[in-house]
Formats: sequence, C-alpha cells, structure tokens
Amino acid sequence: TAMLAAQSAKSAGAKIIVDADSYSSELMEHLDLIDVFIGSEFCYDVLFHDQNYQHNCQTLCEKGPSVVIFTFGADGCAGYGRDCGGFRLPAYQVPVVDTTGAGDVFHGAYLAGVVRGLDPIASARLATATACIKCTRMGGRAGVPDWNTVQEFLKSGRVDYSEIDRRAEFYAQRLQL
Repeated sequence: TAMLAAQSAKSAGAKIIVDADSYSSELMEHLDLIDVFIGSEFCYDVLFHDQNYQHNCQTLCEKGPSVVIFTFGADGCAGYGRDCGGFRLPAYQVPVVDTTGAGDVFHGAYLAGVVRGLDPIASARLATATACIKCTRMGGRAGVPDWNTVQEFLKSGRVDYSEIDRRAEFYAQRLQL
C-alpha cells in the first residue's frame, strides 16, 4: 500500500522522503521512487558491514535517491547528496535525558530545513542539533525546540530552555490528571 501511494505521489510530482528505521527488501526494490532516504543505524548495519559511509551512501544514491543519510544516535549522521557529495556530522554534546522520538525529530527538522531552502548538509546539521536538544528532556515531544532556539544553539552552543521547559511542565501536569 505504501509503495502504491509513493508511486501515485511521485507521478503527481511529489517528493518522496523515506524514514527507513529498519531494513525492508520491498523498500530497497523501490529506491528509484525515493528522493530522500534517511535510514537508522539498524538499517545501515543490515545493508553494509563497514564504516565506509560516503561510498555506501553514494552507492544507494546511484539507485535513485538524490540524498541518502544514515543516523547513528550519539555518533551523529553520515550522508551523501548528488549535489553536495559526502558528509559526516557529529552529534552535539548535550546532557542526554531521553532519546525517545529523536529519530522522528531528526526527520521533521530535516524536512523543515529543506522547506526553508537549506541544502542537504545544512538540513542534516539542523536536524542533528534539533534531535540533540530534544534528547535533553523527557518524552518524545516536550523537548522539541522551535526554529529560533535551534538557530541560537547552532550559533552559540547554548540552549534557551524557557519555551521547552514550559512545554515539559505542561506535559508533566497533563500526565498527572
């Protein structure tokens, strides 16, 4: 069903962005439909048995996607884009409290960067920073920073937790009802 939806969307001009948390042979058979492939370290480990990230990402790009990125949690991400080449970005050093939702936050922030016109490397840097900030708070939503918070973090390395902590408190109170 997902592949039929992707085919229909692609034929209508949509960009297809995939969150490959785990390996799927069906997904790999349809790489030609995918514009941006973002996979987890679990998917990477099934596909590849070495750390030649640039070569491996480039190999997947040659099968369809214009951008391939793999996320590696505390080890950051690696990727390759047809227009930008290979890249490796470290994770930001933050006090990790909870990694729940970090991958989903990475994907959402990456797309926010693309929508704002950022190139694949800048979008991946934005996504990495956003996911790292999220990990400093409990839960999958409360720690997600807004655009300005991430931009300040990227410039200064500091996080203004005012809005994030208000949201965390709101969720904590809702859970106590």
